[in-house]
Amino acid sequence: MLANVLRDSGCEGVMVSPDFACAMGMALAKLEQPIGLQLACVGSKSTINYGTETTIVFGDTHVKEYFDVSNIDYYDIILGTPFLQCLGSCPGLLWPRDDMHGDIDSLQEPPVKFT
Repeated sequence: MLANVLRDSGCEGVMVSPDFACAMGMALAKLEQPIGLQLACVGSKSTINYGTETTIVFGDTHVKEYFDVSNIDYYDIILGTPFLQCLGSCPGLLWPRDDMHGDIDSLQEPPVKFT
């Protein structure tokens, strides 16, 4: 499955869109306490009500990761600082850069799988 992924070292979370989570068959867990989400833009607020856990496969590397399920725009997945630190890597080293900023990649199977 093709995914629009944002690697964002300035993001404090790891998020997946509800549509992508459902398409991948990820089991969603309702949070006991919703979490407020405030972005850097005026009026840009949301609430996180669900979470999910899945395994991301990079070749021989398997990473079990928790995702907040959030109504993110354009992207299917945002891999923020917690995930990047888990790999001990910085955004420019995870995948080859395909633009001047190195923030946007389209992930294809292989090399990356969400299980």
